[in-house]
Amino acid sequence: MNTGQVKNLIDSYGKRVIEILLPPEADVPWHVHSAVIEYCYCLSGQFDFEKYGSEAITLHPGTHCKVPVCIPHRVVNRSRKDCRFLIVQTGGYYDFVHLKSRG
Repeated sequence: MNTGQVKNLIDSYGKRVIEILLPPEADVPWHVHSAVIEYCYCLSGQFDFEKYGSEAITLHPGTHCKVPVCIPHRVVNRSRKDCRFLIVQTGGYYDFVHLKSRG
């Protein structure tokens, strides 16, 4: 992950909440989770959230999106300012399966 700061707020089986500070031009690369549903919630700044097979959406403070299990996705900060967001994961065990770039 090409991030500035990651804080684990809750990290237990079946639930995980992390706060990520993503600097300009940084990204969380393409990946999937085998057993968790992921919710992404923008706290400040803006960033693009991309799910494979869907158009990218730009999240702004107060907006969020959901990623079902096994759907490839990534986060990209294309702005000139830091963005900060929460990742909330529910379900089974946490894993991060890195995928090659999808272009």
